[in-house]
Amino acid sequence: GREVGIQLATHDFWNQVKDCGYCALWNGSINGGAPSFADPFGSTFHPIVSLTTLMFGIINGVKVASLVTIWIAGIAQWGIAKLFDARRIVRLWSGALAVVGGHIVGKLELGAFGITLSTVMASVVLFFLLLFVKKKNNKSLVLLAASITLLLLSGHGYMQVGILSSLPILYFLVIRKLPPITQKKYLVSIILGFLMASIIIVPIIHFYPQIEKWGDPDGTLSQKIEYIPLNLVIHDWEYYIRDTLNKPPFPYLTNIYIGWVPVILASISFFFKREKFKPYFIFLAWLIPVFLFLASGYPVQWISKIIPFVSGIRHTLLIAGLMAPAIIGLASFGLEQVYQLDWPFLNLSKASGKSSGKISL
Repeated sequence: GREVGIQLATHDFWNQVKDCGYCALWNGSINGGAPSFADPFGSTFHPIVSLTTLMFGIINGVKVASLVTIWIAGIAQWGIAKLFDARRIVRLWSGALAVVGGHIVGKLELGAFGITLSTVMASVVLFFLLLFVKKKNNKSLVLLAASITLLLLSGHGYMQVGILSSLPILYFLVIRKLPPITQKKYLVSIILGFLMASIIIVPIIHFYPQIEKWGDPDGTLSQKIEYIPLNLVIHDWEYYIRDTLNKPPFPYLTNIYIGWVPVILASISFFFKREKFKPYFIFLAWLIPVFLFLASGYPVQWISKIIPFVSGIRHTLLIAGLMAPAIIGLASFGLEQVYQLDWPFLNLSKASGKSSGKISL
């Protein structure tokens, strides 16, 4: 991708650690430098980045990191399907669909590894949120906290905005109806997740007055909300590199293609009984319009009139990619229910030494 150099510049921190130790705390590569821990753009301190960079270097390391990240995307989506008690073939289908979806690999068109990483980590958080609702134990609490930390360490900030918006939604839809001890565990997991990520949160807050970022208060890099869902089903490359349907001509912003099949399956899933899976279903179903609304850029445009700095969240279309794991999750439930329907089948039996065919309807 054309911006791979910019995207990977922060990974050089680990080379500096090996070369000069503490001097790596100051990144002097651009315009005189800046504190390494106060850069919200890169994924420097994410374990996948640190380990692969130390082991293989920057270029080869990000290749390995990309493969690991995409693999994790499939595992997270597989896990969501498993929470719906989907059979193996459905789980494999949902995981494979996540791996090849435009919301994951489409970001690599720009060389934007950090966006891919943060999108995948957001999917991981969604899985562990649902797992917490199911288990409600200390283990699920710690796993949820760890996933939130990994998301916060993955950089860029757009997927973080989307997921942080989903946390109160889960509380009001599901958590507040659970016992007080479970509500406390949910709050503790969120706080713990932020505390473990404080290695970057505290420096960013401290140096906030020195941070400047040009914004988009008029939403010129957004797309009309009624057109965004079409990006889920349009697979024409010429469409993505043009400004058709009032969108910016940058594929990494708009490519969230997963195809008609999961969209249709997710739609028909609303017609099946879902009492056992009601908390997961309601949460994922609500996330789709919420992420769509955030991706439209309207909230940023409104808030930036009061708080101008918010206009720096200018690539809100990236948040639309979070609709994909929610849709695929509902689609896995829908596909499992379709499998369980009383379908006609061919019954071959033997009678009086003779083979006879019988179609049972």
